[in-house]
Amino acid sequence: MAVVDSHKPHLPDFAPARPVLQRRTRAFRNTVRRFVEREIMPHVDQWDEAEEFPRELYRKASAAGLLQLGFPEEYGGVPTDLFFCIIKALEMARHGSGGSERQPQQPHDRVPRPSRPSGRNG
Repeated sequence: MAVVDSHKPHLPDFAPARPVLQRRTRAFRNTVRRFVEREIMPHVDQWDEAEEFPRELYRKASAAGLLQLGFPEEYGGVPTDLFFCIIKALEMARHGSGGSERQPQQPHDRVPRPSRPSGRNG
C-alpha cells in the first residue's frame, strides 16, 4: 500500500491503463492530467467554497490546447477526434470535486461547430 502525503491532494487512478491509447492520446492524457494537478487541484476547495473560479483558467486551458477540441484550426480549434474529448472529460473528473470539473470544459466546448457548405440550395 502506497503512503499518501496528507498535505498533497491524491488523484487516484480509477481505471487501469488502456491498451487502446496510442502515443498521441497518451501524451494528451498526460497534458490534461498535469494541467488539473497544477492549475486546478491546489485551488479546488477555495473555488468550490466561493462557488466561482477565475476566468484566467480559460486562458490557461486554451494555451494548453484543452479547449475547442474537434474544431477546425481556422476557427481557433484543435482538430481531434471524439476520443480526445472523452480523455479530457475523464481526466477532468478524476479529482472528484463536486463542481469544478465543469470549469475549463464549458461553455467553450458547447459552441456550435461551423457548418460546411453542402452544395445544395435551401
